[in-house]
Amino acid sequence: MKRKFVFTLSLLLTFFLTVPAAGAASSISYGIPNINVLLDGKRLAFPDVWPQADANQRVLVPIRVVSENLGAKVDYANNKITISQDGKTIVLIIGSKTATVDGKAVTFDSAAVVKNNRTLVPLRFVSEALGQSVEWNGVDQYVWIGKKDVPVVDDVIKGAAVEEYTYLFSKHPNVLTSSGVPRTEVWDIKESQLPIMIPYGFKKDPSKPDSWDSIFYGFSIVSIEGKKYIKIHYSGTSHIRIRLLTDDGIPRGRAKNPNLSAKDTDGSYIEYYPLLNSGDELYGDPDWNKLQISDVKYIQLLYDSKNYVFIQNPYYKS
Repeated sequence: MKRKFVFTLSLLLTFFLTVPAAGAASSISYGIPNINVLLDGKRLAFPDVWPQADANQRVLVPIRVVSENLGAKVDYANNKITISQDGKTIVLIIGSKTATVDGKAVTFDSAAVVKNNRTLVPLRFVSEALGQSVEWNGVDQYVWIGKKDVPVVDDVIKGAAVEEYTYLFSKHPNVLTSSGVPRTEVWDIKESQLPIMIPYGFKKDPSKPDSWDSIFYGFSIVSIEGKKYIKIHYSGTSHIRIRLLTDDGIPRGRAKNPNLSAKDTDGSYIEYYPLLNSGDELYGDPDWNKLQISDVKYIQLLYDSKNYVFIQNPYYKS
């Protein structure tokens, strides 16, 4: 049977030029952008060459990693790529914007290329030629392939004992339990394990429609009008607070800037949380305005969940 896939390309996670929210000035992100490909909600591994956008803003992907995960056969010889699946055959020539699909010539606007000894092909052309739909979303740098069944956190990692993380709250230990909800474990989530589903941890109340399961898609660091923000993308609950956890034992609470709030087309939330807050001085940090994103070890998401939710910051430097 021909496999049906829906490709959704979302731009967010890991530091790229981003479209500002309504009312915001220019927004600049930090770091090198990575485009991730998700198959049935799980990321595919790209050991050496990442998917990338070309000069025409078309996404190019390493052909073997994607096609072989989709069950397609790939042959490559003398600069000719032949992709076959379910009786359909696509032939591309490296550097050419003309290909054949089942023997018929087709012209497109981005050519296959070779980089670092890896062959990259235009994602939209190949996927549509195989009879699969393609959709560009514009929030996370994710290519969704197949079902958008985001993994549930319990299926990805085991909870770790809270005692292993109390040093992050050593200056204000009461903050960890201030919600009044006893939690004995922490979900210690790597950025590479996103997106991930965080189940609602308590009995659901039909009168509170926002208090359901949530998907955390990812985060980035952006600068808007000279101020740095942590931009996060999530669904489910209508708003969350976060804490910035560092080795100095001062948990730094952050609320979103409501003037920058936005929604994606699917109704999920895009929020901005300031990196710096003068209130940190009251918590024991006289140098509050010197905090860097590399000082932050975890971003704690204050979800209504059975365990604490800590997201590892890949830009942390010990």
